[in-house]
Amino acid sequence: MLRPLKPVLQPKRLTLKIAAFGRFGRDYIIERRNAAKADKYYRTVAIFVCFPAVICAAFISLTTHFEEQKKGRPEYIPYEFRSIRNKANFFSPFPWGDGNHVLFHNPKYDWVPGVGYEEDF
Repeated sequence: MLRPLKPVLQPKRLTLKIAAFGRFGRDYIIERRNAAKADKYYRTVAIFVCFPAVICAAFISLTTHFEEQKKGRPEYIPYEFRSIRNKANFFSPFPWGDGNHVLFHNPKYDWVPGVGYEEDF
């Protein structure tokens, strides 16, 4: 059966004041104020130093990327040492594909031994 709701008596909660902790309480308040100042400082550093630095780095990397694209890639020279595949370990021949392509192969930028670049710019 349902019982009628009765108010539950709870003991009065004690409110702890910082002053009750003595020196620890004063030190705690001082550290909280210093933390607030440091928070403001690091927020200012992030806004006025870090974000502009990231934007400058992105701009520099994009401009150098576009300059390299204008130059084109170097001509493929079939040196013999580039196509040696005689080591008997896990990576020779590569366990994926035909054994001449690296794992993250890009046909525009990566040369294949005996073939050269697979695609033109």
